[in-house]
Amino acid sequence: MSTTVEKALKVLEALAASQDPVPLSQLSRDMGLSKSTAFRLLDTLCRTGYARQESSTGRYALSTKMWELGGSVVRDLEIRTIGHPVLEDVAAETTEATILALLHGNEALVIDTVTSHHALQIFSSVGSRVGLCHSAIGKALLAYMPPERLKQIARTFNPPTPSGLQTWQELETHLLEIRKHGYALSVDEWHVGVAGIAAPVCNANGDVIGAFGITWPTLRVSETAFESLGNTCRAAAERISYALGYRQNH
Repeated sequence: MSTTVEKALKVLEALAASQDPVPLSQLSRDMGLSKSTAFRLLDTLCRTGYARQESSTGRYALSTKMWELGGSVVRDLEIRTIGHPVLEDVAAETTEATILALLHGNEALVIDTVTSHHALQIFSSVGSRVGLCHSAIGKALLAYMPPERLKQIARTFNPPTPSGLQTWQELETHLLEIRKHGYALSVDEWHVGVAGIAAPVCNANGDVIGAFGITWPTLRVSETAFESLGNTCRAAAERISYALGYRQNH
């Protein structure tokens, strides 16, 4: 590990251990650093948003950015803990693979999966990223974004296959249908031979933070089963949302 990085991390730990903002002189003394070195480290941490300096006293403390980072880790762990039994239940019920993903920038980040028992199945590895415009998981997230965010996403629209939606205008119309039915469908649209259905997962504030999905090889499931799978997917997503504190009359 870089000695500079190591020192910066130790500064963060020292700030976290103190109940009150710390003066530069105390921090440099406690850590065995020169004042100039301690100042450079603190200045970098302040400029990058990890620490703050009080204007009245000149003392240093952690910023809320550390809380935000820690909160995101707790959130991801919480939704995985809550969601995994639901993934298992639906995989057993439908005999198909299930996926849980979170919105991550302009992509969906897969945070948990349960595979099917079929010899031929679709694998989605934890940590993989899925585009928003053409996958079921992605469209379930996209359907609930504010208009200004959709305008940003529109610039990335690029159909990866000749199947499904080929223009942004078609997608906008499709998003209305997703909001109406509560789930999104993708067939041969993200990858040829891959189909999926997904529904949005909400937090306690009603914000769409993720999506629950079912995926399968296109040829295995007929169109007559899509509505039933969609209802199953929506119910699973609602089950996770409820456990996260969401109430529809919120």
